[in-house]
Amino acid sequence: MPNSADGDEHRGMTEMAGDDDFAGFRRFRPGENHRQIAWKALARDDVLRAKQYTQPSSYHQAFRWRDVSGIAGTENKLSQLCQWICTAHQQGNRFSLHLPGLSIAAGHDSAHFHRCLSALAEYEG
Repeated sequence: MPNSADGDEHRGMTEMAGDDDFAGFRRFRPGENHRQIAWKALARDDVLRAKQYTQPSSYHQAFRWRDVSGIAGTENKLSQLCQWICTAHQQGNRFSLHLPGLSIAAGHDSAHFHRCLSALAEYEG
């Protein structure tokens, strides 16, 4: 997963937990990270929920080509970036995408999501 230890104002996916304030629960959606499941609430009433957190308004996940430098093959790198983007979108997080020669600023709506996926699909590395 990406790491933003380079001094950017962005935070990578690995820094997502711990900096946010707990805001409540919402219905768990298939494909979400199981670490977000509210296990105690599930044990109490048998309803599958995910913990929801608020994020600072400047918070976003930055997905960069260099984050996948340890993965062999362009298609595998694009696949990993796609997975991270899909997860961030599904969770309602703001995210940006940075490929060689292309940067897409942070956003979180469906148009932004599709723009990022299109950029990955059209990438010719």
